[in-house]
Amino acid sequence: MKLRIGMAIGAVALFLGVAGGATASRILGNEACISVAAPTPFASVPGPIGVAASPAQLIVSEYCTGVLDKLDDLGNVSLFTSIPGYPVGTCIEMYLAISPGLGTWAANDIYATEGGQVWKISPDGSSVTAFATIPNCGVTHSGITFDHVGTFGFDMIVTCNNGNVYRVDPSGVPTFVATTGTFLEGPDIPAVTFGPLGGQIWAADENSSTVWAISNGGAVTPAVTYAAAESVHVIPPNPCSFGNSNGALFSAMFADNQIWSWPPSDLAGLGGNVLVTSESGGGIGLVTFNGTSYVTSTFSGETNQHEGSAIVDCTVPPPPTGQCPLSQGYWKNHSDAWPVTSLTLGNETYTQAELLALLRTPVRGDASLILAHQLIAAKLNIANGSDPAPVSATITDADSLLSGFAGKLPYHVRPSSPTGQAMVGDAATLDSYNNGQMTPDCTS
Repeated sequence: MKLRIGMAIGAVALFLGVAGGATASRILGNEACISVAAPTPFASVPGPIGVAASPAQLIVSEYCTGVLDKLDDLGNVSLFTSIPGYPVGTCIEMYLAISPGLGTWAANDIYATEGGQVWKISPDGSSVTAFATIPNCGVTHSGITFDHVGTFGFDMIVTCNNGNVYRVDPSGVPTFVATTGTFLEGPDIPAVTFGPLGGQIWAADENSSTVWAISNGGAVTPAVTYAAAESVHVIPPNPCSFGNSNGALFSAMFADNQIWSWPPSDLAGLGGNVLVTSESGGGIGLVTFNGTSYVTSTFSGETNQHEGSAIVDCTVPPPPTGQCPLSQGYWKNHSDAWPVTSLTLGNETYTQAELLALLRTPVRGDASLILAHQLIAAKLNIANGSDPAPVSATITDADSLLSGFAGKLPYHVRPSSPTGQAMVGDAATLDSYNNGQMTPDCTS
């Protein structure tokens, strides 16, 4: 649900001392007032909705566009990828999660909800594939998280705006868990030691200001109440930062077109407890268990509109780096070694069979194929753990060149044309990379 909160509320937030480096206070149960550094604006993103964070990644989805943005630890924003076939003119709240690699899940893959569709995105954004279809889930507002506790087999958890809750296994098969019959978003699972509802899925219902707990046996229990509850987040035992940003909690302030951050020091000593964000001016609540009951207090008092949020997932290992690149000839002849089964080239997503067909197609003076052969190899190398830094700008330019054409490759571009010359130039750079000339310190 969207509520455009105007400048007056932003002014109130500043007056309350929760932005621009001011300090705020919170009370934990019967403890004394504790001073906590306030959130600060970290980056500007148009219509931010979903947020996913790990020590090495910060990804944000945009409302109405199907675009996912990548933020660096200085707050710079760049295109990460786009969801293929996103319905133009449709506004969908897409939420995100990064796999921590528990159970048999691969670490660092990013998953995005588009209503009942879950998309799987490679860590570098080069591959976007349909992963799971959730039945009876609606077209928007689907929440997503991963089970870190094990009470749901470390599966993916998806909530729907009609109250349906599913677990999804690593092969993309959904299993119905229960329904609350209410509007659900933003799930997470606290540890089994977190009171009587620990180990259960906690999911936010902004319409009733309730956080519901759902057991793996399908029992549904109201856990706590919080004004316009938007999402639930379990604080990790040792909060860590995204890169060198000094940010451990990131939240999409939709009406402000901003991502705000809170430092690890704000979460220190609170590991295992739960944060609940508010969409309608309630800031962020802190839920603790005092041995008898759950206690909700104020963690952060801003009145801005929260959409998606994420605490940096400290359990996600850094993506592999340092693997030596391999030539396009190698990838053409070793399809069993491919780290992914699809890639996005330009604006089009290609299956492994389509990519192999392109690699086996003689270029015959077509600059688009000259580029495609090297671009496929470069993206496979990066997905395989090669350092992307030497060619990240070239890959962005290559995708931009290919996106100027409709449909799928080949595009029959003359190498002598201005576009053809640009394609051949990028292909030459990528060829050097794929043959190891730009990564002298890599590991074979």
